[in-house]
Amino acid sequence: METDIPLKVLAETRAADLLPLLGVAGAHVLRVRSIELPATAKRLDTLLSLRSPAGQRYRLLVEWQGYRDPLLLWRVLEYLARLGPQGADEEGPLLVVIIYVDKRADIGNRLVQVLDGAEVLPITFSCVRLWEQDAAAAVGSGLAGLAALSPLMGGATTELVEQAARLVLSATEPGKEQADLLSVLGILAEGLLAAPRFERLIGKERLMASSLMEYLYKDKLEEVAQVYAAERVAAQAALDAERAAERSAAQAALDAERAAAQAALDAERAAAQAALDAERAAAQAALAQAWAAEHARATELAAATLLQAIQDMLAVRFPQTPVASVAPLSRVRDLDRLQVVFRAVLGATNQAEAEEALREP
Repeated sequence: METDIPLKVLAETRAADLLPLLGVAGAHVLRVRSIELPATAKRLDTLLSLRSPAGQRYRLLVEWQGYRDPLLLWRVLEYLARLGPQGADEEGPLLVVIIYVDKRADIGNRLVQVLDGAEVLPITFSCVRLWEQDAAAAVGSGLAGLAALSPLMGGATTELVEQAARLVLSATEPGKEQADLLSVLGILAEGLLAAPRFERLIGKERLMASSLMEYLYKDKLEEVAQVYAAERVAAQAALDAERAAERSAAQAALDAERAAAQAALDAERAAAQAALDAERAAAQAALAQAWAAEHARATELAAATLLQAIQDMLAVRFPQTPVASVAPLSRVRDLDRLQVVFRAVLGATNQAEAEEALREP
């Protein structure tokens, strides 16, 4: 399971929810970044700008690790050495915490060199092992960010995943943040809850609103491109081997065979690209439809709110206004026209002017 992108999105979306997990529960999040170090073009996972309970600014580098890398601790040390002095005066010291996503990735949190049997310059990093955390406690915390991370924790079950989904739905407003958190939860819960069941639980429209869709689609394109590149290399190698083994064959037959192989490869690639384009178009259409519906609901709510404001203003300023003068206004849904009426009623000096303003729409 690929966790890099979902975990980075989770940290960017609900960084404050993860502070108890990182051991800095009392801090205040000032900024969340994913920055690229110069020269090496290495992108760091998550860099939090925080304020301690005592009021001091500091930075916390969060390194999510889902695969085994013997050089991880050396890389983290390099990040500290290169990034620590940058902005230290304005943003304070740089701390680090390593979060191991999988037991197989765990290489410890102590960097030690040994010379003649003795330890030299031992360095210990803060670290969190997700499987040692309690999934039920994460869901019970009421923090949507921790709940989205709970499938990677100890004791995670299908029922807890469903509870986490309900928590995210109740603790966040419909929109990009909610869609991102639900997408992260669905990806991390891949081994606990089948994708169709998860989709039925939260609704396909919410998933389509997530920015993760763009990331995952981009990754899929790169994956397909790599597969076809490998196939082309393999096909070319086979063709070259056949040509070397059959040097006595007629050149015309060899050319025809090469052309047929290339045509078949091109046709297969074109078909795959067409399928990908169709999938992307369908996803975009679904996103557009969901956005249009959301926009319509927002406009309806805004019109109703503005209409209520006009009615409340009339009740306060001109309580004798006949109900028959106000009733036709309830059918107006044009925000611009309602705003004109609102300003006119607000500026009316007497009931006659107010009633005249109501007749305009």
